[in-house]
Amino acid sequence: MAGMTDMNPAAEAARETHRETTTGRFGVQAHTAPEAELNFRDELNTANEAYWQNTERLHEEVADFLLHGMPAGAHRVVFEPSDQGDYLTVSRAFDADGAEIDTEEDYDRWSDVDDVISYLGHPDDNRRIHEVLTGADGDTFEWTRTEETTAEAADEAAATTRAGIDLLVDERRELAAQSQAGAITAIRRLLPEGSRLVLTWGDQGGPDYLSAETVILADGTELDDEEAWDRDIDWDSIDQAASDIRNTDDLNITAIEGRRDYFELHQSTAPAGVEKVSGIDSTKLAAELRKQAKAALTTKEA
Repeated sequence: MAGMTDMNPAAEAARETHRETTTGRFGVQAHTAPEAELNFRDELNTANEAYWQNTERLHEEVADFLLHGMPAGAHRVVFEPSDQGDYLTVSRAFDADGAEIDTEEDYDRWSDVDDVISYLGHPDDNRRIHEVLTGADGDTFEWTRTEETTAEAADEAAATTRAGIDLLVDERRELAAQSQAGAITAIRRLLPEGSRLVLTWGDQGGPDYLSAETVILADGTELDDEEAWDRDIDWDSIDQAASDIRNTDDLNITAIEGRRDYFELHQSTAPAGVEKVSGIDSTKLAAELRKQAKAALTTKEA
């Protein structure tokens, strides 16, 4: 059944876990500014903290699915990396007698298993995989049944758990949009007035996330990372925040004409005359995040 999930809705979430570190994409940076005021990353930190909590809950639901919601006839299931290599997919399944199960006969049920397991992402990026699956040969992993069940009970558990997973995935998409809004706000606070940032896709086999390329000042002067540092522009913080941007349909990001996979983010707002008929509006999301960050700070001080 390998390849059943060539590009299912879970692939986006699985790819997102690839750069989930404390300093990279969706990471939460320590608050270093005085508590009386918000620093440039507060909206981003607020969204990323919520994203991390969502990730933990999502992984717990997947673990519960593996414990109670696997097809009743399955005793052992082998998972292998997807064609993209960034999440697991069903390879083979066996019953209690060791006979291989034809997963195509119950395609929808096994497709559901395939979809759910992909939310755990890549084994190197999620230690939870090693808690619910056993490492086999090479990059393959195995699930083995630990408790007997009936088809009715397993199907009911699968449906209930899957409903919870779907809700978390919907929330995850919204949180990813909020994280991007916070990232754009952070970058704008760090850029010189009237400047713009040139972005391109990162080096993780993208398109996955954006990275900073150059800063173009209001007078047209173009700066690389070293030149930006010479002008007291915090390049590392800008590049770090850029790694939380992966949706170029954002109304605040514009494609550079004639330069494939290159984009611009203006320090103030999108340039006049540039319109998009669809996409997320980071400006509105950032305003809401600002309120949340201020509320959190007020609660902490109280």
